[in-house]
Amino acid sequence: MISYELEIREEAQQELNDGYIWYEFQQDGIGKKFISLVKEYINNLKIAPFQNPLIYKKKRAVFIQDFPYQIIYAVYETKIVIYSVFHTKRNPKIWKKR
Repeated sequence: MISYELEIREEAQQELNDGYIWYEFQQDGIGKKFISLVKEYINNLKIAPFQNPLIYKKKRAVFIQDFPYQIIYAVYETKIVIYSVFHTKRNPKIWKKR
């Protein structure tokens, strides 16, 4: 089994932080649930990175259960690069430029 290195781009980390802050402001503990789920999905990507569909060039997406977000990522040999933790109501052209 391949051991994948993980890289989270700065924009993706900022989107994750913004989502956390917004959800915590809505209700205490929801932001923590959001972060926990995203981390769980990222850990699953390391185990089976090709299980999600290609959506644009080499990029794949996985939807986050219970939240209107998806993780946009690509797999390169032994590295997984997360380009976006993207709110699905936003214009997808934003992450396509990354």
